[in-house]
Amino acid sequence: MSDVEQQLFAAQNVKKDVGSLMEKLARLQSNRKAKKASLVFQTMKKGPPYGDPFDDYHFAFIFLGNCFLLWLRRMRTVLVLLLLLMFAAALAHFLHQKHRASADNHAGKQIKFSG
Repeated sequence: MSDVEQQLFAAQNVKKDVGSLMEKLARLQSNRKAKKASLVFQTMKKGPPYGDPFDDYHFAFIFLGNCFLLWLRRMRTVLVLLLLLMFAAALAHFLHQKHRASADNHAGKQIKFSG
């Protein structure tokens, strides 16, 4: 074989190698795209560098709103308990007056019952 034939043969081998490498690269890239498409969490696209100013305060607003609603629920519970306590105190006072009037009537005293 002459020198020119050897160079031609080597160039053809390199061309085949490059062709097979290009096919392998195309297969790997298509596999990568298929895997990327099947991900549960998609890759995030980078937004503008300045961002949305509302994003910084969004979670703070949600947190404060939830705290307010929780406080409101607890205050409602406190108010209901306070009303029940006042009702129980009024009922106890009423029953005490009635019992005292009844005891005084048994003792022979005539006391007007107010209530």
